[in-house]
Amino acid sequence: MEEIRSVCSKKEDSFSAGKEIGEKLADISPEFVFLFSSVKYDFNKLIKGVLSQTETIVSGGSSAGGICNGKIIEEGVVALGFNSEHLCFGSGIGTGISKNPVEAGVSSIQNAISSLKENKKKLIRIFARYYPVAINDPTHMIFERPNFAITTFIDGLSNSEESVLKGITQDFTTPLPLIGGSLADDLRLEKTFQICNNKVYKNSVVTTILVSDSRFGFSVSHGWSKMEETALVTKSKGRRVFELNNRPAVETYAEMLNLKPETLIKEKEIAFGTGLSHPLGAITLDGSYWLKHPQRVLEDGSITFFSTVPEGVALIATEGNPDDLIETGINTAKKAISVIDNVSALFVFNCIARKAFLGNRAEEEIKKIYELAEVPIIGFYTYGEQSFTSTTPISHRNQTISIMAIEGK
Repeated sequence: MEEIRSVCSKKEDSFSAGKEIGEKLADISPEFVFLFSSVKYDFNKLIKGVLSQTETIVSGGSSAGGICNGKIIEEGVVALGFNSEHLCFGSGIGTGISKNPVEAGVSSIQNAISSLKENKKKLIRIFARYYPVAINDPTHMIFERPNFAITTFIDGLSNSEESVLKGITQDFTTPLPLIGGSLADDLRLEKTFQICNNKVYKNSVVTTILVSDSRFGFSVSHGWSKMEETALVTKSKGRRVFELNNRPAVETYAEMLNLKPETLIKEKEIAFGTGLSHPLGAITLDGSYWLKHPQRVLEDGSITFFSTVPEGVALIATEGNPDDLIETGINTAKKAISVIDNVSALFVFNCIARKAFLGNRAEEEIKKIYELAEVPIIGFYTYGEQSFTSTTPISHRNQTISIMAIEGK
C-alpha cells in the first residue's frame, strides 16, 4: 500500500487550520506528515488540530509562503502525509543553535537515527547497510539514486547554517543525499519555529531521515547568468566581506556592475535591490558557480551576505531574468525526476529571493513544475537552501531552488 497526499489550509484560527489539514489526510491514516506554516499561527494549537483528526507524527516548521501542488499558499499551512509500506521516517531535533550550532547538528542527526521506526525492519536493514558505507567508504557511489534521503530544516535567523551542516555531516566521508531549507517567518525577521515529532521548538534544527526500498532523485540550481566581471575575496570573516581585489568590497562590487560606489552606499540595504538582481557567484573547481546574496553595505565599505564567503574564493557578477529562472525551475524538477522510474511526490525548497525577483510570475514556476510532475508537491519559500550535488559538498546556498523526487511503487 502507498498513499501520499498534499493538502493545505488557509483558515484563520490555528486549531481550525490544523483540524482541516488532519481532516484532509485522515482517510489515508498518515504515519508521518511534513508540515510548513505561516508564523501567524500558534504552532501548538495547529498541531493539536491535526492530531484531533488523525494519529500521526508531524515535523517541519515555519515558512515565508507554502508550496502545495501548483499553488503558492500565502499565510497558510501546507502538509504532505505519507502512509506507505515502502517508506520509513525518523525525525530528530537539535536545540540551542545560538550556543553551539555544530552540536545542534550532531544531535539532530543522532536523534533522527534513533527515532527510525523499528516496526519496518526491512527498511531499517536497508539503512543499516548503507549508513556505514557512507561513513567509511568515500569511493562508493551510492548517491546517484540512493535508498535514503535526509532533510534539514534549520532556524533561518540563526546565521549558523554552515556550522549546523558541519555537525550533521561530520561523521561522514561522502556527500550525504541531503536537502532542506532555512525556516522562515513571512519576512518578519523576528523568529522562526521548528516542529519535530509533534513538539514545537525555536533556535533549533529538525533533521529527518527517509528510508525507502525504492529511490530518491535530487537536483539544485538557480538560473542567474554570468556577467564578465570577476573578483577575488581578499579579506572576509564569516558572512562579512571586507575586501574584494584588495579594495573595499563595495568599491569592487559597484565596479563589477558598472555602478558608482555611492549608489550602493546610499542604497545600504541592498538585499531586495541591487543584491537581489545581481548576486555574486562563487566559482567552484568544476566551473559552476553558486550564489552569494549580498545583504547590506556597511559604513566601512564592507558587505554582509546571507551565507559564508571564504577568503580566496573567486566571485563572478551575475544577472537574471524571469524567463531564465522559471525555465531553470522546470529543468531542476526534470533532472530530479529523470533518475527514478516512477515519481510519487516532490519536495520543493525555493528561496524567498527567487520569489521576490519573479514577483507575480512566481506561481507560474510552481504551476509548471506541478504540470510536469503530476504528483503531490510540497515545500516552502526559505531563507536559504541546503543541498548537495555530485561535484560539490553539502552547502548552505542562496537564491536557489532545491528539489527532491520520491520514487513510488
